[in-house]
Amino acid sequence: MDLEINGVLIVALITGFVELCTRIGLNKRYAPIIAVGLGIISGIFYIDAANIQNSILIGITLGLSSVGLYSGTKNTLLNKTLNDKKILDSHMK
Repeated sequence: MDLEINGVLIVALITGFVELCTRIGLNKRYAPIIAVGLGIISGIFYIDAANIQNSILIGITLGLSSVGLYSGTKNTLLNKTLNDKKILDSHMK
């Protein structure tokens, strides 16, 4: 149970940190690499796994989950904005 709760929190922290880095000026192309790297670091130092290989694997999973959360949220918001713009444009004509 602790890994599930901690994992969700770590994914949220990684997502937030990557977003902060992209707003500061990091090229968005490098965001997945940063997320996986942070996931591996958090897996090694924070998650209590049986051995280092399990910690690294869990860290990779956390980083990739963060990338998926970031991408899914961005795409959802972008699609909503585009749909709202289409509706507004159709009413303006």
